[in-house]
Amino acid sequence: MRLSLTLALLIAAPACVFDYPGWGDDYDDDWGSSSSNLTTSDPDMNGGVGGVTVAGDAWVNTAYSYDGYAHIDLRARGRGGVIMQAIDIDGIERLRVGDSYTVDSIGRYDDDAYPYVSVLGCSGPSDGNWDFDSTADEVIVQVDPGPIANTIQINVTARWDGYYGEPSQTVQGSVVVETY
Repeated sequence: MRLSLTLALLIAAPACVFDYPGWGDDYDDDWGSSSSNLTTSDPDMNGGVGGVTVAGDAWVNTAYSYDGYAHIDLRARGRGGVIMQAIDIDGIERLRVGDSYTVDSIGRYDDDAYPYVSVLGCSGPSDGNWDFDSTADEVIVQVDPGPIANTIQINVTARWDGYYGEPSQTVQGSVVVETY
C-alpha cells in the first residue's frame, strides 16, 4: 500500500518538483560517457509568469547535452520570487545563426528541418519553491551569432496562454552556447 501511494504521489507531482537545485547536477553519472556539460555564458531573462516578474541577471542552474539533446535550466530572481525556464532542445547541433521559428503547444513548428524546442516554466517565492509549473503553449526560437567564435546566442520566448479571462504570460530567455 505504501509503495502504491508513493508511486501515485510521484506520478501526480508537477514537473518542477524534480528540478530542485543540486538534484541531478552530475549528469555524467546519469547519462553515461556520451553526456557532457554544455558550455554556456551570458544568460538573461525578462518577463513574467505565475505572479513573478524578472528583468535580466539570470543564471544557468544546469546545462548538459546528450546525443543531440540539450537541457538548459535558466533561473532569475525578480519581483515576487524566482522564475525557472527549463529549455529542452532536441537536435541542438542543427541550430544555425539566422534560424527563427515557432513551436506551438502540440509540437507543430514552421519547418521540420529545425530542432524541436520546448520550455517548462516554473515560478515561486524562492528557488525550488514553485507555485507555477507548466509547459509553454508557444515557443519562439531565434538564433543569433555569439560574441566570440564557435558560439551562438539562443533566444527563446515562451508564452503561456491565459485562461478564464486572464492575460497570457511571456518570458524571454537567452543564453550563449558553445557550438559543436
